Amino acid sequence: MIDPLRPAAITLLGAAALLAGCNQAPDDAAPAPVLTSSAPRTADAAGEALTAGSWRIEETANGASAAFGTEAGEALFRMVCRRDDRAVILTRSGVPSAPATYRVEAGGLAADLAMVPAAAGTEGAGEVEAVVDPTQPIIAAFADPAATIRVTAPGVPALHLPSHTGTSRVVQACS
Repeated sequence: MIDPLRPAAITLLGAAALLAGCNQAPDDAAPAPVLTSSAPRTADAAGEALTAGSWRIEETANGASAAFGTEAGEALFRMVCRRDDRAVILTRSGVPSAPATYRVEAGGLAADLAMVPAAAGTEGAGEVEAVVDPTQPIIAAFADPAATIRVTAPGVPALHLPSHTGTSRVVQACS
């Protein structure tokens, strides 16, 4: 006589084997993961166009810098840390080399900076700069991914830049 449980057990084992086979995809059928980067922002949250260009972050033994420039490589705005005196220097290029008050806005914060012609030994005429305390909240806002940075002054074309998390390395270099 045949044990009544034996056919049921064989059926269950067979079904389990079939299910296991269905869950096994051949190795060559799995698509290879593709790494993509997000497209650069071209407008802020309100839809206002951003200045065309990109950030370049660099670190050296003497400090760190973040420069926003055009596709041709012309720097429009720089943020530099000099480690020797823990100074953060903000530089606006392509403007008259005359003292002026520039308004810098980022992350809902604003600061009016007295910018003066850039010091000798920098890229030269057409630049103004200001030394800023690296602990100022507006400097930290430059790294906020949701923020945009505006640099304006009367009679000067405004910059409307995307923020960049790499600017936090400039602040860290001055800490």
